[in-house]
Amino acid sequence: MPERRKVKDGGSSAMPPVVRGRRGEAPLSEQAYQSIEEKIVVGELPAGSVLSEAGLAELLGMGRTPIREALQRLSAEGLVQILPQRGVLVSDVTVDDYMKLMEARRPLDVLVADLASSRALDGQRARISEIATLFEAARGAADERLFMQVDREFNGLLCDAAGNAYVARMSGLLQGQSRRFYFRHHRRAEFGETAGLHAELAKAVAAGSPERARQAAEAIIAFNIRLAHDVLRDRR
Repeated sequence: MPERRKVKDGGSSAMPPVVRGRRGEAPLSEQAYQSIEEKIVVGELPAGSVLSEAGLAELLGMGRTPIREALQRLSAEGLVQILPQRGVLVSDVTVDDYMKLMEARRPLDVLVADLASSRALDGQRARISEIATLFEAARGAADERLFMQVDREFNGLLCDAAGNAYVARMSGLLQGQSRRFYFRHHRRAEFGETAGLHAELAKAVAAGSPERARQAAEAIIAFNIRLAHDVLRDRR
């Protein structure tokens, strides 16, 4: 187990851009969730760190209630463990964990892609088309942080477009850990490839092409599994 480190005010205190809904700014609990999740994913709050509600509230410049709600959500997704009377521990994700995530994600992601491409409303298709352009922009600029922020919105929008709350709930539980593993090992991956694959999925859904969307979702999972194998090979 990695050494536990207290984190009071490490990393940048500036909050990242927050994905907003079509009706205005996201609730504070959503802003807190997105900010903390991003800091965990990119390693600003590394595995083994022990957090506190008070420290995070000071770091993000908001009250403890939205922080508490965000931590409960992150705990449900496996990104943190809430330790009574001790604080909040940032969880680790191993290669074995990641491969099991991919086992769960493969059928689920293909289903979401299929449903979203068939059921998306016109407004959702328009936004997904914009997201395809943003993936291409992130690819051209080699901007992995922008990619992560856009990908988080994309995952949520795909689940909304799929129109199945049960599928959306299961999918949401897997995304944060997947992003974190990628960012921990991103130097072994070809960023242009994964950004391009995500752009292709967005284009397929926006165009209402279930077959293309399913193929793109499968390609993304294959890319992720290849990354895990590369990590294992490098450790031998």
